[in-house]
Amino acid sequence: MLARMLKVDAQLTRLRTSLVAIKPPIGTKVSYDLNADIKTVSRVGPKLKLRYTINIDTYPLIYRAEIGGFALANAEMLAKEEGLEDLGEEALGDVALQIYRQSYEPLYLTLSSQGLDAPSPWLVKDVHLAR
Repeated sequence: MLARMLKVDAQLTRLRTSLVAIKPPIGTKVSYDLNADIKTVSRVGPKLKLRYTINIDTYPLIYRAEIGGFALANAEMLAKEEGLEDLGEEALGDVALQIYRQSYEPLYLTLSSQGLDAPSPWLVKDVHLAR
């Protein structure tokens, strides 16, 4: 709930893709695994500067994609000493989805130019967080 109150503005600085295997036969159901690593870099007033990396893997393993960069989150509801990590796993997952949605267009265009699909950010149910 708190993460939905956070306004996140993401800046994509890195996008990497790697083809791991030849595409499976047509009709093979492909699932996606999103793994996010989000760290608080600094805080200036109510703004948190975050560094993020989101990895997308397919199953069966066809390709891997990685997006990364920096994001600013408005954290007025947090105490001065709290960081984004203090909100908990659900909030971090919601923030990761906001970042993924903002970075979807370049990811989609890159994967599409390679003949690959990207998972729709509006159909993604959850994000696994790096430990």
